[in-house]
Amino acid sequence: MKILLSPGIYLPHQRAGSEICLHRIVKYLMSKGHEVKAVTRYPENYTYEGIEVFTQTKDYKTCHANLWEWADLVFCQLSGTYYAMNKQRLHPKKIINFSHNNAGYPQVDIRKNVFTVYNTEQLKKELHYNQETFVLYPPVNYRDFQDVDNSKAEYITLINHNENKGGKILIEIAKRMPNNKFLAVQGGYYHQIIDSKVKNIKYVGITDDIRKYLAMTKLLISPSDYESYGMAQIEALCCNIPVIASDIPGFRESLSDSSIFVKRNDIDAWVEAIKNSEQLFKNKKPIERAKELDPVKDLAKFEKWLIKISKLAMK
Repeated sequence: MKILLSPGIYLPHQRAGSEICLHRIVKYLMSKGHEVKAVTRYPENYTYEGIEVFTQTKDYKTCHANLWEWADLVFCQLSGTYYAMNKQRLHPKKIINFSHNNAGYPQVDIRKNVFTVYNTEQLKKELHYNQETFVLYPPVNYRDFQDVDNSKAEYITLINHNENKGGKILIEIAKRMPNNKFLAVQGGYYHQIIDSKVKNIKYVGITDDIRKYLAMTKLLISPSDYESYGMAQIEALCCNIPVIASDIPGFRESLSDSSIFVKRNDIDAWVEAIKNSEQLFKNKKPIERAKELDPVKDLAKFEKWLIKISKLAMK
Protein backbone atom coordinates (compact mmCIF):
# COMPACT_ATOMS: atom_id res chain seq x y z
CA MET A 1 0.00 0.00 0.00
CA LYS A 2 0.97 3.62 -0.55
CA ILE A 3 0.14 5.67 2.55
CA LEU A 4 0.06 9.46 2.80
CA LEU A 5 0.18 11.04 6.26
CA SER A 6 -1.62 14.24 7.25
CA PRO A 7 -0.59 14.66 10.90
CA GLY A 8 -0.58 18.47 11.05
CA ILE A 9 2.98 18.48 12.35
CA TYR A 10 5.38 15.56 12.61
CA LEU A 11 8.58 14.33 14.16
CA PRO A 12 11.11 15.64 14.92
CA HIS A 13 9.53 19.11 14.97
CA GLN A 14 6.89 18.18 17.50
CA ARG A 15 7.49 15.30 19.87
CA ALA A 16 4.33 14.32 21.66
CA GLY A 17 2.60 10.99 22.21
CA SER A 18 0.40 11.27 19.12
CA GLU A 19 3.34 11.88 16.77
CA ILE A 20 5.41 9.11 18.35
CA CYS A 21 2.47 6.71 18.21
CA LEU A 22 1.75 7.36 14.54
CA HIS A 23 5.43 7.08 13.65
CA ARG A 24 5.76 3.70 15.36
CA ILE A 25 2.72 2.43 13.49
CA VAL A 26 3.93 3.54 10.07
CA LYS A 27 7.47 2.30 10.73
CA TYR A 28 5.96 -1.12 11.32
CA LEU A 29 4.02 -0.85 8.07
CA MET A 30 7.18 0.22 6.24
CA SER A 31 8.95 -2.85 7.62
CA LYS A 32 6.25 -4.91 5.87
CA GLY A 33 6.95 -3.27 2.52
CA HIS A 34 4.38 -0.45 2.48
CA GLU A 35 5.39 3.03 1.30
CA VAL A 36 4.83 6.14 3.44
CA LYS A 37 5.04 9.87 2.69
CA ALA A 38 3.70 12.88 4.61
CA VAL A 39 2.35 16.41 4.14
CA THR A 40 2.67 18.75 7.15
CA ARG A 41 2.58 22.43 8.11
CA TYR A 42 6.33 22.52 8.67
CA PRO A 43 7.71 25.23 6.33
CA GLU A 44 10.40 23.08 4.69
CA ASN A 45 10.57 19.67 3.03
CA TYR A 46 12.67 17.09 4.84
CA THR A 47 13.16 13.35 5.30
CA TYR A 48 12.76 11.63 8.66
CA GLU A 49 13.76 8.00 9.12
CA GLY A 50 12.96 7.11 5.54
CA ILE A 51 9.74 9.16 5.28
CA GLU A 52 9.67 12.05 2.82
CA VAL A 53 7.83 14.98 4.44
CA PHE A 54 6.44 17.75 2.23
CA THR A 55 5.22 21.16 3.35
CA GLN A 56 1.65 22.25 2.69
CA THR A 57 1.17 25.01 0.13
CA LYS A 58 -1.10 28.03 0.65
CA ASP A 59 -3.79 26.80 -1.72
CA TYR A 60 -5.02 23.47 -0.40
CA LYS A 61 -6.87 22.81 -3.68
CA THR A 62 -3.61 22.48 -5.60
CA CYS A 63 -1.48 21.33 -2.66
CA HIS A 64 0.40 18.18 -3.63
CA ALA A 65 -2.28 16.78 -5.91
CA ASN A 66 0.32 14.29 -7.16
CA LEU A 67 0.75 12.83 -3.66
CA TRP A 68 -2.98 12.44 -3.19
CA GLU A 69 -3.28 10.65 -6.51
CA TRP A 70 -0.32 8.46 -5.52
CA ALA A 71 -1.84 7.34 -2.22
CA ASP A 72 -3.97 4.27 -1.62
CA LEU A 73 -4.86 5.43 1.90
CA VAL A 74 -4.51 8.71 3.78
CA PHE A 75 -3.79 8.71 7.52
CA CYS A 76 -4.80 11.85 9.42
CA GLN A 77 -4.85 12.97 13.03
CA LEU A 78 -5.43 16.00 15.22
CA SER A 79 -4.68 19.30 13.42
CA GLY A 80 -4.09 17.45 10.14
CA THR A 81 -7.69 16.22 10.09
CA TYR A 82 -9.26 19.33 8.54
CA TYR A 83 -6.66 19.42 5.75
CA ALA A 84 -7.35 15.77 4.93
CA MET A 85 -11.13 16.24 4.93
CA ASN A 86 -10.88 19.25 2.62
CA LYS A 87 -8.53 17.48 0.24
CA GLN A 88 -10.80 14.44 0.13
CA ARG A 89 -13.44 16.59 -1.60
CA LEU A 90 -11.06 16.91 -4.54
CA HIS A 91 -9.38 13.51 -4.34
CA PRO A 92 -11.83 10.74 -3.31
CA LYS A 93 -9.54 8.64 -1.14
CA LYS A 94 -10.18 6.45 1.88
CA ILE A 95 -9.06 8.23 5.03
CA ILE A 96 -7.95 6.55 8.25
CA ASN A 97 -8.52 8.97 11.12
CA PHE A 98 -6.44 8.36 14.26
CA SER A 99 -8.21 9.56 17.43
CA HIS A 100 -5.95 10.31 20.37
CA ASN A 101 -8.34 12.27 22.60
CA ASN A 102 -12.03 13.03 23.05
CA ALA A 103 -11.97 16.30 21.12
CA GLY A 104 -14.09 15.13 18.22
CA TYR A 105 -14.04 16.32 14.60
CA PRO A 106 -17.61 16.57 13.21
CA GLN A 107 -16.50 16.01 9.60
CA VAL A 108 -15.17 12.58 10.53
CA ASP A 109 -18.62 11.34 11.46
CA ILE A 110 -20.49 12.53 8.36
CA ARG A 111 -17.97 11.97 5.57
CA LYS A 112 -17.99 8.84 3.44
CA ASN A 113 -14.88 6.68 3.09
CA VAL A 114 -13.53 7.73 6.49
CA PHE A 115 -12.54 5.07 9.01
CA THR A 116 -11.41 5.65 12.59
CA VAL A 117 -8.66 4.12 14.71
CA TYR A 118 -9.20 4.62 18.44
CA ASN A 119 -6.32 4.28 20.88
CA THR A 120 -8.55 2.76 23.62
CA GLU A 121 -11.93 1.14 24.10
CA GLN A 122 -12.80 4.03 26.44
CA LEU A 123 -12.20 6.58 23.67
CA LYS A 124 -14.37 4.54 21.33
CA LYS A 125 -17.21 4.83 23.87
CA GLU A 126 -16.66 8.57 24.26
CA LEU A 127 -16.52 9.51 20.57
CA HIS A 128 -18.61 6.69 19.10
CA TYR A 129 -18.16 7.56 15.42
CA ASN A 130 -20.53 5.77 13.05
CA GLN A 131 -18.09 4.22 10.59
CA GLU A 132 -16.11 1.02 10.77
CA THR A 133 -13.41 1.36 13.39
CA PHE A 134 -10.36 -0.35 14.87
CA VAL A 135 -8.98 -0.10 18.42
CA LEU A 136 -5.18 -0.08 18.46
CA TYR A 137 -3.28 0.63 21.65
CA PRO A 138 -0.28 2.94 21.04
CA PRO A 139 2.52 0.47 20.35
CA VAL A 140 5.19 0.21 23.02
CA ASN A 141 7.48 -2.77 22.60
CA TYR A 142 9.08 -3.81 25.89
CA ARG A 143 11.98 -5.34 23.94
CA ASP A 144 13.11 -1.80 22.98
CA PHE A 145 13.75 -1.01 26.66
CA GLN A 146 15.58 -4.14 27.77
CA ASP A 147 18.95 -2.37 27.83
CA VAL A 148 17.79 0.35 30.26
CA ASP A 149 19.71 -0.03 33.52
CA ASN A 150 18.02 1.87 36.34
CA SER A 151 19.54 -0.19 39.14
CA LYS A 152 21.13 2.98 40.55
CA ALA A 153 18.22 5.29 39.82
CA GLU A 154 17.38 7.87 42.48
CA TYR A 155 14.68 10.10 40.98
CA ILE A 156 10.89 10.22 41.21
CA THR A 157 10.00 11.40 37.72
CA LEU A 158 7.24 13.32 35.95
CA ILE A 159 7.33 13.39 32.15
CA ASN A 160 5.94 16.60 30.63
CA HIS A 161 5.41 19.10 33.45
CA ASN A 162 2.57 21.12 31.93
CA GLU A 163 -0.73 21.92 33.65
CA ASN A 164 -2.63 18.86 32.41
CA LYS A 165 0.17 16.43 33.22
CA GLY A 166 0.54 17.77 36.78
CA GLY A 167 3.42 20.24 36.82
CA LYS A 168 1.91 22.15 39.77
CA ILE A 169 1.12 18.96 41.65
CA LEU A 170 4.74 17.80 41.26
CA ILE A 171 5.87 21.03 42.92
CA GLU A 172 3.52 20.53 45.87
CA ILE A 173 4.61 16.91 46.31
CA ALA A 174 8.29 17.89 46.20
CA LYS A 175 7.73 20.57 48.85
CA ARG A 176 6.23 17.95 51.16
CA MET A 177 9.12 15.53 50.52
CA PRO A 178 12.33 17.62 50.68
CA ASN A 179 14.55 14.57 51.23
CA ASN A 180 13.52 12.98 47.91
CA LYS A 181 14.90 13.81 44.47
CA PHE A 182 12.43 14.62 41.71
CA LEU A 183 13.02 14.78 37.95
CA ALA A 184 10.80 16.86 35.64
CA VAL A 185 11.26 16.04 31.95
CA GLN A 186 10.23 18.73 29.47
CA GLY A 187 7.31 17.74 27.27
CA GLY A 188 6.75 18.40 23.60
CA TYR A 189 3.79 20.75 23.94
CA TYR A 190 2.08 23.36 26.15
CA HIS A 191 3.64 25.64 28.75
CA GLN A 192 5.98 23.82 31.12
CA ILE A 193 5.48 24.73 34.79
CA ILE A 194 8.72 25.41 36.69
CA ASP A 195 9.45 26.53 40.24
CA SER A 196 13.19 27.05 40.62
CA LYS A 197 12.77 27.73 44.34
CA VAL A 198 12.00 24.06 44.96
CA LYS A 199 15.55 22.75 45.10
CA ASN A 200 14.79 19.03 45.07
CA ILE A 201 13.29 19.15 41.56
CA LYS A 202 15.72 18.76 38.66
CA TYR A 203 14.31 20.12 35.39
CA VAL A 204 15.72 18.58 32.20
CA GLY A 205 15.12 19.26 28.52
CA ILE A 206 13.11 17.41 25.92
CA THR A 207 14.73 14.28 24.51
CA ASP A 208 14.37 12.09 21.45
CA ASP A 209 15.27 9.04 23.58
CA ILE A 210 13.33 8.88 26.83
CA ARG A 211 15.31 5.84 27.89
CA LYS A 212 18.14 8.02 29.20
CA TYR A 213 15.79 9.60 31.73
CA LEU A 214 14.06 6.32 32.54
CA ALA A 215 17.50 5.01 33.50
CA MET A 216 17.53 7.73 36.18
CA THR A 217 14.01 6.91 37.41
CA LYS A 218 13.04 4.67 40.33
CA LEU A 219 9.37 5.71 40.38
CA LEU A 220 7.15 7.47 37.83
CA ILE A 221 4.31 9.70 38.96
CA SER A 222 1.55 10.79 36.58
CA PRO A 223 -0.93 13.24 38.14
CA SER A 224 -2.69 13.97 34.84
CA ASP A 225 -6.09 15.59 34.60
CA TYR A 226 -6.86 13.80 31.30
CA GLU A 227 -5.21 10.97 29.38
CA SER A 228 -6.77 8.83 26.70
CA TYR A 229 -4.10 6.15 27.20
CA GLY A 230 -0.67 6.64 28.82
CA MET A 231 2.17 5.71 26.48
CA ALA A 232 4.89 7.29 28.65
CA GLN A 233 3.61 5.28 31.59
CA ILE A 234 3.78 2.01 29.63
CA GLU A 235 7.36 2.88 28.63
CA ALA A 236 8.18 3.13 32.34
CA LEU A 237 6.60 -0.28 32.95
CA CYS A 238 8.84 -1.66 30.18
CA CYS A 239 11.79 -0.69 32.37
CA ASN A 240 10.12 -2.32 35.40
CA ILE A 241 9.57 1.13 36.92
CA PRO A 242 6.51 1.37 39.18
CA VAL A 243 3.89 3.97 38.24
CA ILE A 244 1.59 5.96 40.51
CA ALA A 245 -1.12 7.59 38.40
CA SER A 246 -4.22 9.72 38.80
CA ASP A 247 -7.43 7.74 38.88
CA ILE A 248 -8.82 8.43 35.40
CA PRO A 249 -10.31 6.06 32.77
CA GLY A 250 -7.42 6.24 30.29
CA PHE A 251 -4.89 5.15 32.90
CA ARG A 252 -7.23 2.50 34.26
CA GLU A 253 -7.43 0.87 30.83
CA SER A 254 -3.75 1.08 29.94
CA LEU A 255 -2.15 0.40 33.31
CA SER A 256 -4.80 -2.04 34.57
CA ASP A 257 -3.78 -3.60 37.89
CA SER A 258 -0.07 -2.89 37.47
CA SER A 259 -0.13 0.52 39.12
CA ILE A 260 -1.44 2.53 42.05
CA PHE A 261 -4.20 5.09 41.39
CA VAL A 262 -4.63 8.28 43.40
CA LYS A 263 -7.14 11.13 43.31
CA ARG A 264 -5.43 13.82 41.27
CA ASN A 265 -5.63 16.78 43.66
CA ASP A 266 -5.09 14.87 46.90
CA ILE A 267 -1.47 15.79 47.66
CA ASP A 268 -1.52 13.86 50.93
CA ALA A 269 -2.49 10.70 49.02
CA TRP A 270 0.37 11.19 46.54
CA VAL A 271 2.89 11.62 49.34
CA GLU A 272 1.54 8.55 51.15
CA ALA A 273 1.63 6.41 47.99
CA ILE A 274 5.21 7.44 47.24
CA LYS A 275 6.33 6.69 50.80
CA ASN A 276 4.74 3.24 50.66
CA SER A 277 5.50 2.43 47.02
CA GLU A 278 7.74 -0.57 47.75
CA GLN A 279 4.98 -2.22 49.76
CA LEU A 280 2.27 -1.28 47.26
CA PHE A 281 4.07 -2.84 44.31
CA LYS A 282 5.19 -6.10 45.87
CA ASN A 283 2.45 -8.25 44.25
CA LYS A 284 3.09 -7.63 40.54
CA LYS A 285 6.17 -6.52 38.67
CA PRO A 286 5.49 -3.56 36.34
CA ILE A 287 7.16 -5.34 33.40
CA GLU A 288 4.41 -7.98 33.47
CA ARG A 289 1.81 -5.46 32.30
CA ALA A 290 4.17 -4.19 29.60
CA LYS A 291 4.47 -7.72 28.25
CA GLU A 292 0.69 -8.12 28.28
CA LEU A 293 0.56 -5.11 25.95
CA ASP A 294 3.07 -6.55 23.47
CA PRO A 295 2.06 -4.77 20.22
CA VAL A 296 3.36 -7.33 17.73
CA LYS A 297 0.11 -9.27 17.25
CA ASP A 298 -2.10 -6.18 17.28
CA LEU A 299 -0.02 -4.43 14.62
CA ALA A 300 -0.28 -7.51 12.39
CA LYS A 301 -4.08 -7.49 12.82
CA PHE A 302 -4.12 -3.77 12.07
CA GLU A 303 -2.20 -4.28 8.83
CA LYS A 304 -4.75 -6.90 7.71
CA TRP A 305 -7.57 -4.48 8.53
CA LEU A 306 -5.92 -1.75 6.47
CA ILE A 307 -5.51 -4.09 3.50
CA LYS A 308 -9.20 -4.97 3.73
CA ILE A 309 -10.16 -1.27 3.87
CA SER A 310 -7.97 -0.45 0.90
CA LYS A 311 -9.73 -3.10 -1.20
CA LEU A 312 -13.25 -1.96 -0.36
CA ALA A 313 -15.22 -0.29 -3.11
CA MET A 314 -15.60 3.47 -2.73
CA LYS A 315 -18.99 4.49 -1.35
